[in-house]
Amino acid sequence: MHDISLMLIGQRIRRRRLQLKHTLDDVARATGLSCSLISKVENFRTIPSLPVLARISAALDTDMAEFVADIAVQRSDAAYTVIRCDARTTIEREEARGFQYDVIFSKELESCFWQTVVLTLHPDAQRQPATTDGDEFLLVIRGRCEIVLGAERVTLAEGDAIYFDGRVPHVPRNTGDQSAVLLVTYFLTPAHIG
Repeated sequence: MHDISLMLIGQRIRRRRLQLKHTLDDVARATGLSCSLISKVENFRTIPSLPVLARISAALDTDMAEFVADIAVQRSDAAYTVIRCDARTTIEREEARGFQYDVIFSKELESCFWQTVVLTLHPDAQRQPATTDGDEFLLVIRGRCEIVLGAERVTLAEGDAIYFDGRVPHVPRNTGDQSAVLLVTYFLTPAHIG
């Protein structure tokens, strides 16, 4: 079984923020952190350091322990891990239309957190460019797409792959009339106060 428990931190933070009817700007002002960093934490595009999590917890008037309750890294002595198709977990990220993220596998490594998802881009998929604290690898399994990386546009066809610095604002765009399916791997590093 894969470990997606770290993603729960961001989901819990977003749920609490919305429950309090706070905007990202409200939390940013209260914490002294950027809206971008808070959004990255909520959308699991970075892993919050303890000082970052403490600031967000205080701004949301919530004990930090509530955000990390039941978070555990699963260890296994097995030589392999099988992930069945029906065991995938669908997550939401940003305010996106037509983006479906199905988590296949997540694992904590010594210097980063590694996660692989199947991203389905429907023909009408739209979202703003985002940044991720780490590197990304993307493989087009079906269809075609365009990756906007800063001021550049990279066209990818079925079977093409790209590896890039996720700190560059980026967004994949479906350029076909059918859904595009991409395999995306994130290599996340912890967020620092900034």
